[in-house]
Amino acid sequence: MLCNNCNVNIVFRTDKCPLCGEKLYGSQNDPNEYKRLERAYPPLPQKSSHFLMPYELVSLIVFLNLMAVSVVLNVFLTPNIAWSALVGIGFLYLYFFIKGTITKSRRFNSRVVANAISLTVFFVAIEQIVKKNLYIYEFVIPAISVGSIIVLTVYIMFNIRVAGHIAISVIAVAVIGVFPFFVAISRGSAATMLIPSIVTLTISATTIIITALLTRQVIKEDIKRLFHI
Repeated sequence: MLCNNCNVNIVFRTDKCPLCGEKLYGSQNDPNEYKRLERAYPPLPQKSSHFLMPYELVSLIVFLNLMAVSVVLNVFLTPNIAWSALVGIGFLYLYFFIKGTITKSRRFNSRVVANAISLTVFFVAIEQIVKKNLYIYEFVIPAISVGSIIVLTVYIMFNIRVAGHIAISVIAVAVIGVFPFFVAISRGSAATMLIPSIVTLTISATTIIITALLTRQVIKEDIKRLFHI
């Protein structure tokens, strides 16, 4: 197909000249030639016309049933404590966590860290609102960290030979593992706060050591790429 403006011969299917931007009329002048040409880029996937995808539909059904049961139990059993609202918020968080983190491979490790931070801020805010000791610093933050470390460990195992994933994930495990310990140190040295944080730190260190032993070469390549060594 020939561009009438700059006389460039174009060997792929396109509506504009890649050199001068002139609109091409090959599809109108010679339809058969136009059809024989290959596309420059693969066609974009067509968006589904369904109103709700299966994941959204199942999540909506589960959410409505869970909220109905929670509200009824809340009203009849403990009307003075609006815990059903926390159930709803927790489910919504789980929904967006699965949709925005578990199903996305791009920057998965940073998404896990961001979710751990979001959960920590959420529970600390809840404790400040209710004005009661909910053992956020003693048990909830270490539990969030351990859960995040487990998720990152599974991710590392699935990408154990893939360069570009391991070093960042190891750094994320280290940050998440150290965080509860620093929180415990900053708030005091009570055993109820230190022991869970030490356990979290131990799990984090064990994960890092095992990963380093299994993926030495991959981590070296990642570090060279990250720091331009």
